[in-house]
Amino acid sequence: MKSILLIVTLAMVPALVGLQAQTTFDEPSAESVLQTARDMFNQSAGNAGGTEDGTGTGMSFPDGSGAATPEASQPLSELSAAVPLTGPARAEYPYTPMVIGFAPMLNFPFGFYSTSLALAPIGSSVGDLNGLQAAGIFSTVDGRMLGGQFSGIFNLASDGVEGLQAAGIFNVADSSVHGGQVAGIFNSATGAVEGAQVAGIFNSAASHVNGLQVAGIFNTNDSFDGVMVASIINATRQGRGVMVGLVNVADEFDGLALGLVNIIGNGVHDIALDYQFGSQMLYTTLRSGTAFLYASVSAGETVAQLFTADDLTRSVGISLGHRLKVLFMTIDAEVGYELMNNLAGVDDFLAFMAFGNSEELATGAVQGFGSVRFSFNLGRPRHAGLSFGIKVDFGDAAWLNVPSHLRYSFFESSSGGSEFFGRVLPFWPKLFLGLRF
Repeated sequence: MKSILLIVTLAMVPALVGLQAQTTFDEPSAESVLQTARDMFNQSAGNAGGTEDGTGTGMSFPDGSGAATPEASQPLSELSAAVPLTGPARAEYPYTPMVIGFAPMLNFPFGFYSTSLALAPIGSSVGDLNGLQAAGIFSTVDGRMLGGQFSGIFNLASDGVEGLQAAGIFNVADSSVHGGQVAGIFNSATGAVEGAQVAGIFNSAASHVNGLQVAGIFNTNDSFDGVMVASIINATRQGRGVMVGLVNVADEFDGLALGLVNIIGNGVHDIALDYQFGSQMLYTTLRSGTAFLYASVSAGETVAQLFTADDLTRSVGISLGHRLKVLFMTIDAEVGYELMNNLAGVDDFLAFMAFGNSEELATGAVQGFGSVRFSFNLGRPRHAGLSFGIKVDFGDAAWLNVPSHLRYSFFESSSGGSEFFGRVLPFWPKLFLGLRF
């Protein structure tokens, strides 16, 4: 019997221990949690000068037990300040002065570090960079980059860039850039750029550019103060400064736009049809740019040859102009250059401008001459209206040739001319009347 009682007693010990553990780790009841909060609040209130029952703490208890609930008069901002809401912080990486490696995660010291110098023949990835990072193929920075990032293919910075990114293919900054991005293909910044972007193909900034964008094909940004230069197109929503490209596009622009076509929302963009008395030339002109400086492209033909295949009196011209608003009209002043006669020889003209050795220009196969034009435009800008003015054709007798059918001074044929620095410079002023659209 004693043996049986001993065995039962020993079997009950683990059961009692397990029951006690279960009781210890059971979920606390609502009442126990509430009481714990009451005790903690009363303790903190007492430290702040309150009493045990909560008086003097600016708090009331609906059940009179001392459980704290905010009074309705307490501002929500004070409650929020007591428990600030913050999102997850960006990862903080340990710092080491130097990271030397072969590829990402194959470096010494092993791991992911913030550093001042990172070197690798293939690729290098670090946390924050405050110094120099160079790699043969690519380099990435997970945090802030201060200094220089150089690689043969591409650079990535997940946070802002303060310094220089230089890569053979492209650079990407996932925030603002304070410094420069130089790449063989393209640069991209999702934030603002304070400095320069230089690329072989294109540059892109999702926000404001304060500085310089130079690209082989095109530049784009939201707004800019500075200079945009591209061989094909520059595009911005709002800008101030200088745009140089074949095509410049802006909703609003204040400055100088140099291009063959300038599409400026608040600028100059109109088409004019002019008839020139005496020479009987009919010109169509496209103007685009800003009032400060716009570009115009024109094409002309004598009325008698307008619908014939004869191109001996056909002309093309380019000009730069300035528009001035006076009272109820605008005044355009333009200086340009015009080509006439055998326009198939335009390539010879370009060769002459580049090398100065065109036989066709010297023999008169292509006749080029200068012109000055003053136009007085009636009516509101960007609306149809009448225009009238004077156009003066001039040429150097040595190689700039004004065709015979343009040698009219007002309504009469004339040789005209003056001598400047030993060279004869003939000129012929003519009146014109036109429509502007």
